[in-house]
Amino acid sequence: MKHALKKYLAALALMMAVGTAALGQAAAASPGQAPTDEGNGLLIEPEKLPDTFPQEPYDVRLYAKGDYVPVLQWRVQSGALPPGIKLAENGELRGAAERAGEFEFVVAVRDGGKPQQAVQKVFVIKVVEALKLDWKVPAHVTANRIDGSVAVSNTSPDDMDLTFDVKAVTPSDAGAYIDEFDAGVVSVDASGQSFVIQGPHGRQFTVQVNGQTEWDNNESISSLTTNSIVQISGMLDRADSTIDADEVAILSQDGFYAAGQITYVQPPSGTASSFDLYVRGLLPTTTGLSLGQIAQINLSGNEKYFIYWMHNPLTQFLFNSGALVPGQHVSVGGPASGAANPQAVMVKRIVLRHWGYNGTVVPGSVDMGNLTFQMNVTGFAGLLVPTPVTVFVAPGTHYRDGLNKLDDVSSITKVRVVGLLIKDPFSSQLVLLAHYVDDMDS
Repeated sequence: MKHALKKYLAALALMMAVGTAALGQAAAASPGQAPTDEGNGLLIEPEKLPDTFPQEPYDVRLYAKGDYVPVLQWRVQSGALPPGIKLAENGELRGAAERAGEFEFVVAVRDGGKPQQAVQKVFVIKVVEALKLDWKVPAHVTANRIDGSVAVSNTSPDDMDLTFDVKAVTPSDAGAYIDEFDAGVVSVDASGQSFVIQGPHGRQFTVQVNGQTEWDNNESISSLTTNSIVQISGMLDRADSTIDADEVAILSQDGFYAAGQITYVQPPSGTASSFDLYVRGLLPTTTGLSLGQIAQINLSGNEKYFIYWMHNPLTQFLFNSGALVPGQHVSVGGPASGAANPQAVMVKRIVLRHWGYNGTVVPGSVDMGNLTFQMNVTGFAGLLVPTPVTVFVAPGTHYRDGLNKLDDVSSITKVRVVGLLIKDPFSSQLVLLAHYVDDMDS
């Protein structure tokens, strides 16, 4: 059963992956594992090479130790040096790296004896971004405010003064990208491939879609009505204040949308009849609910269940009325008439969404074979999620803040995992499917 779950989770992670896979780095050989062709008395030094930064001058001399006959001849046997750095025949590494990354290569050297002695050695040069910006929680509109969390790290030896310019996007801005903007639909022009939205601020935008627009759950513009509430990501037009949509998700078809964290499920096991929601997002704001309250969400059994940006029947298997658990971050949509009573809100759509879970790594829990580790969740979510919880990583997982692969998690204490909290359909145990894994020690 474990292998079956692992297959399902891996497939889900591949569907949710954005950008390049991080796990491929885990298979990279360490310097001690590289093939060598050692001579009788010839050794390459130094033991390892220093890290560098993009565009910073790099000048390191390789040298040999042991019983050998001059003159030595050096070359790169395989692999790749950082672009901008070259190895001279005299063993000198010189230049300036053009970009960040981790570059592994094999150096070979031969002496002047007859017969010649030859030796190879693997080196790694890490080119580290001097200034790194990571969005812990991407900036997004929640009701009438903009939320987000960003971490800036300086890995260079130089002191830096940083100035942040925070700017609210208005219809007159040109070329601004709007990410996950929630709004109600005012009108729909299906033949013209456009619709008009109005956000919490009261302003209206015309949203243009095309064949490249990604629709959540394979819906389309024909699914929209004036009762729909949508989430838009796209680019503001330079001239007429329209939005060219990259992604559209229908959050509700009934004029009411709320998002937050599940705090209690009734009954605690089996098919849920209701759950309590800690409201973090709300649209429209006049429904009778309020931000920060605990609202009871009643279930009729006719709701539709989705996983954010998923387009596969597998999502129905992993997320349904029997898979609701405290700690999950969800959005719900339902009739506005039901929202007037915060103790009896009926919904028609429930969407499982990413959330950032902070905690500590359980020592010795990294399992390279099963691609998992365990963490104790802290903070508000820690009151809801039984710990430790198993974190599952897959080819879609991204490692940040100095982490490059799963094995690196063994060396940290505090961790943040952004991902989906799901119930193992076989064992009913909680699994956190990681999209991002961040080192929080620094």
